[in-house]
Amino acid sequence: MEDRKYVRRNEDRDLDDRDLIRQEEILAEDNARKQKGGFQILRMIVMCLVLIAVVFVLIRLLIKA
Repeated sequence: MEDRKYVRRNEDRDLDDRDLIRQEEILAEDNARKQKGGFQILRMIVMCLVLIAVVFVLIRLLIKA
């Protein structure tokens, strides 16, 4: 005989699926807001500065070699 506390009804499973879908939608909206925010420009500037620094260091190493 099955233990009653482990038996779940189909309605409970549907609610769980809807809750999980809603949670994923909220996370997707948050990620979209992060990508479109003002930090996108700041992130691009920092990445360019890092790339310039790496190229500068590589050139300096090649000159010394």
